[in-house]
Amino acid sequence: MSRIRTNLITNRMANGAPTVSNGLVISGVTTSTNVSVASSVTATTYYGSGANLTSLPAQATIANNADNRVITGGSGVNLNAETNLTYNGTKLTLTGNSASPVVEFINTSGSANEGDVLKLRASGRGAGIDDTDVFLITNNSDTRTFGVSNAGTVNTTGDIKMATGKGINSSGIITATSFVGSGANLTSLRANRNLIINGDCSVCQYRGITGETTGVGVLTTDRWKLDYSGHDEEITQEHRNNPVSAAPSKLGISHSFQVKNGNQTSTGSNDYCRIVYTIESQYMRNSGWDFQNSNSFVTLSFWVKSSVSKNFYGQFFCQDSPFLQRSFETGTLSANTWTKVEVSIPGYSTMNFDHNEGPGFIIYWYLYAPTAYTSGNGPLNTWMGYNSTKFTPTDSDAWWTTDNATFDITGVQLEVGSVATPFELKNYDQNLWECKRYYQRSTDQNRGSNYSLETSTWHSADGVQSFNKHNSVYDFKQNFEREMRVPPTLTIYGSSNQGDIHLESVSVGSKQVDWNNNTTEVQSKGFLLRHIEDQSDGNYTSGSGNAFGILAYTLDAEF
Repeated sequence: MSRIRTNLITNRMANGAPTVSNGLVISGVTTSTNVSVASSVTATTYYGSGANLTSLPAQATIANNADNRVITGGSGVNLNAETNLTYNGTKLTLTGNSASPVVEFINTSGSANEGDVLKLRASGRGAGIDDTDVFLITNNSDTRTFGVSNAGTVNTTGDIKMATGKGINSSGIITATSFVGSGANLTSLRANRNLIINGDCSVCQYRGITGETTGVGVLTTDRWKLDYSGHDEEITQEHRNNPVSAAPSKLGISHSFQVKNGNQTSTGSNDYCRIVYTIESQYMRNSGWDFQNSNSFVTLSFWVKSSVSKNFYGQFFCQDSPFLQRSFETGTLSANTWTKVEVSIPGYSTMNFDHNEGPGFIIYWYLYAPTAYTSGNGPLNTWMGYNSTKFTPTDSDAWWTTDNATFDITGVQLEVGSVATPFELKNYDQNLWECKRYYQRSTDQNRGSNYSLETSTWHSADGVQSFNKHNSVYDFKQNFEREMRVPPTLTIYGSSNQGDIHLESVSVGSKQVDWNNNTTEVQSKGFLLRHIEDQSDGNYTSGSGNAFGILAYTLDAEF
């Protein structure tokens, strides 16, 4: 290897720097007063002052710096040590003010369902510690220890406890299985949220009927009607006392309405069997249901048991113009097992309920729907105009063709809202009072139609009920226990051996009044019987004294 040792290298004219055609490799340190390079200079290391270097990148600066402050980006190369964001090695602290959110998460993905928005996790670090979401905010319907779903629902597997004196302020609906504590400060509470009267089937005033009863239009349990046709053998109905072991009984619902099938040896296209419940139009109109809004709901819930495993269909029918119908289903019931069914029903734009006592909302439970009603295979859970061939989807005849098959229903509740709440229990007196709007009787419910002098409910002339004799005019006025839905059908029962009405004058003796020529006026609040007798016919003897009448009656204002 050759070596050149020199103190000075210049160009040939000794007036400038030498030209190195193929570069110059220097393994040591080069010291120079002035180096002029036309292109670039590359070196592993540069020493000395760079004060005269130009076009160098700008250097970052940190503003507001202090201990534990977290540094964030700023404009250009300026960094900022955040006053309200600090970290001391163990704790991250973020402070803010009421004018703006402390933490804000913004979905920039363009997706309506981004997934987890915020997740705080206790990560497993040691024995007994699991990976558990302690706090979760998500756009999904995921339920964790605590979270908020995309519907705004707070999901938690534990209790939510508020500090003393603090509460929950909600502009929406708070739903719970039960509420505990004083309700003294609750407002706008609606009494009798259940639009079904005698939904627990506890009241049975009709004709004193007990045991199994046959006949279309014959009622046993108040407000509940059985309707059927095309049968080979009569179908029976019964007001039943359920055993304490029955699921509804454990909730305080101890009665049910039972239908028992006969031996149907054939199935005709018009054969059918159904349970019917009718609600007055004005009750639906004043229920609080925004029934022309598809986002407003009423919810039907009921307990049902069938001896035959089957999916049963039902139908909602709006009686006021325009006629509307909507089918529903129970789902396949396990044989001889009580099942609770819940059906949510939205409003419909053309739905209407009049302000009157007529039929407004009718609910049918079909034990069997014939092909004449289902040939159009009516759609489920859809409002539609009246169509007699599309009452329900095509139905199975499994119950209809099973001899002695039974169907029980109870705990029926229709309430405003999209959620079924626990059945609203009422005492018997309240149930009976509500039922008397549709049916009343003057005698004990166990007497049937055998009304005798000894057991009738008439009083003397100085009592509440009386006859007044005005020469040849005999009046009987009776006010009802409560106003009835419409002027009822009045049926009078009297003594079998003394006629419908018996009058007795103290000073004259017993006389019998022929009421075949009477004037009867029946209103929704009471009725009047008036008999005008021609004194010349000799049927009555003038005299003085009080008279009393013996009479029993039933009043029927059912649909």
